[in-house]
Amino acid sequence: MIKQEKLEDLIREKIPFGPTDSRGFHSLKCQCCNDYKVRAGFKFELGNIVYNCWNCSTTCVFEELSGKISKKFRSVLNDYGITDTEISA
Repeated sequence: MIKQEKLEDLIREKIPFGPTDSRGFHSLKCQCCNDYKVRAGFKFELGNIVYNCWNCSTTCVFEELSGKISKKFRSVLNDYGITDTEISA
């Protein structure tokens, strides 16, 4: 079972964020679509980690209650250079 706090720490350690927008998303360029503008972001909420790209419409959520990372969320993390080994550690 994966804990949100551990996953959030890993994401914050590995991914350089830009400013936080008014909705609470930590801005960055999307590595899924290789966007040239900052139009994606991670949002850390109680019990959830949300990823959204407003360019390619990639959206995924990690829900701590499930204790599992979806294939889509894992793929997004892989696109940002976070390996499966790091996620599972």
